[in-house]
Amino acid sequence: MESIWTYNEFVQIGTDFTDIKKVETYDDMMLKFRNYKQEVELVFKTLNIDSNDTLLEIGTGTGHFAIEAAKICKKVYAIDVSQTMLNYAKLKAEKENITNIEWFNYGFLSFDFPGMQFDCAVSNMALHHLSDFWKMIAVSNIYRSLKSQGKFFLGDIIFSCGADEIKTRIDDWINYLKDIGDDPYLGAINHVKKEHSTFSWIMEGIFERAGFSYSAIADNNNFMAYLCTKK
Repeated sequence: MESIWTYNEFVQIGTDFTDIKKVETYDDMMLKFRNYKQEVELVFKTLNIDSNDTLLEIGTGTGHFAIEAAKICKKVYAIDVSQTMLNYAKLKAEKENITNIEWFNYGFLSFDFPGMQFDCAVSNMALHHLSDFWKMIAVSNIYRSLKSQGKFFLGDIIFSCGADEIKTRIDDWINYLKDIGDDPYLGAINHVKKEHSTFSWIMEGIFERAGFSYSAIADNNNFMAYLCTKK
């Protein structure tokens, strides 16, 4: 979808992931408050991935999930708006002799694989870079990219509370991250202030409008995960 009014998803919001120094320290920062191993296991369990599957990952970042998925899937297509991130992820894959990943400098709004449909799609901690309007376009693009009964795993910061609770919820979350370290703390402030997290009821409405059936499978300290199935 391209027009004179189309949002430019390649312009960095928040942390500048065109900066190689930021990319090189990204995993160390994330591991202060994320458990990559548990995240990968949750996706595998949710999607029931097997050796016949072709998987699309949107927002691959440093490639940790794409690399693990490639050990099981037939093929992984990993996309990211940061070419610096992709270059770093490719080097990680090469070190592990992973050869069944294709890397593309695409985003939610720009990815295009003519004639292809995927068995499953995954996006973890990336969709919040888009406003709700563009989330709708992004999720519709994912829907079209999947085979019939194809599955989409979404994980992100999504607030499952009412507007009257949001200040307390965010303050508690930011203070929790402050105890972990300066980078997570400042990242959380920036996440809410400059990026585009949303409410669960908005996200669920987007799934429905795009055509997905869905179920929430995780809701932990403002991280929510959904399994969406193409009808």
